[in-house]
Amino acid sequence: MSTPDHQTTSPAKNSSPSKRKTVHHKKKKNSTTPLTNPLEGVYKGDMHEGLRHGSGSLVFINGDTYEGEFFRGMRHGKGTAKFKDGAHDFRVYEGDWKRSMRDGEGTETWPNGDVYSGEWKQDNFNGIGVLKTGSSKYAGGFKDGKKEGYGCQVFNNGSFYEGEFKNNRMDGWGEYVLADDSRYEGSWKDGLKSGLGVMTMTAGEKFDGHWDKGKRHGEGIYRWNNGKTRQGEWSHDRLIQWTHAETFGASVHYHRGRPTHLKGKGNVAKIKQLREDALFKAASTKHQEVELASGATKVQMRLRRGDNVVAKRVGES
Repeated sequence: MSTPDHQTTSPAKNSSPSKRKTVHHKKKKNSTTPLTNPLEGVYKGDMHEGLRHGSGSLVFINGDTYEGEFFRGMRHGKGTAKFKDGAHDFRVYEGDWKRSMRDGEGTETWPNGDVYSGEWKQDNFNGIGVLKTGSSKYAGGFKDGKKEGYGCQVFNNGSFYEGEFKNNRMDGWGEYVLADDSRYEGSWKDGLKSGLGVMTMTAGEKFDGHWDKGKRHGEGIYRWNNGKTRQGEWSHDRLIQWTHAETFGASVHYHRGRPTHLKGKGNVAKIKQLREDALFKAASTKHQEVELASGATKVQMRLRRGDNVVAKRVGES
C-alpha cells in the first residue's frame, strides 16, 4: 500500500533506524505550460497554488478567447476578450474585469460596427456610457444593459431626443426635435407622449395640453402664429369641442417646461465651472466629452457621474 506524499516510508522489519529512507518532493513552481480543461479550454500563463493567477491567455472550446489578468482562477483586472459572433466574426471587449465578468470601464465592439464605451457592472452596461449603433448614437445613463436615467439620443434621420429614459424607452420628461424642426417638450411614458406637453409644429403653431399614448387627449390650448389662442377638449387626437372663446396673448399654460428635478442640466457654463473646481476633481468624479453628429443635428454631450448629463447643440450658449 502506497503512503501519502507527506509521510516517510516505514522501516523494514529488523532494519536499523540509521537505514530509514525519507522521500523528498520538489516544491511546485508557477508554470506557463499550457493546461487543458475540458470545460474551459486551453490556458497558458502564470499559476499560483494550482490556480490561474497573474497574466495569461485562455482559449475556450467554442473559439472565444481571453488575454489579460487573472486572480485566483478568475478573469480579474485588465483584459481583452473575443466572443464568437457567427461563423467567422467576433465581438471584442477590452477593459476591466471582476470575477470573470465585465465590470468597471470598458469598450465592446460588434462585427456590424456597433460600439459601446463606458461603465459596466456584472456583464451589463451600467452607469454612464456611449452607445453607437447603425440607427442612432446615445450618450447617457444605463442600468442593467438598458438606457436609464438622463441621456441624449441622436438618430440618423436628424431627429434628436434629450431627457429621461426608463427601461430603454423615453420615459419622464424630455424634448424630442424632429428633422423638420417640429418638436415636443413634455412628459413621456413607454416611449410615447403622455401627460402634459407642448407640441410645436414646423410653422410655429402649438398645442399645449394633455396627451395619452402619443395623442392629444383631454384639455388643451391651441396657439396660432398670429397670437390667437383657444382652449378646447380633445379625444384620441380629435378636437371634440372648443371650451372657451378665442383670445390673443392668453397667459394660460398647461405645461410648465423643464421640471424642477432637472433644472440646471442645460446650464453648460455651470458644468464647465464644476470641471475646474478642485473639490470636484478631488472627489474623483469622472467626465467624458463626446461629440455626436447625425444628419442636420450636431450635439455635444458632457457627462459626469451622479446622473448629471448635459446636452447642447453646437452654437448654443
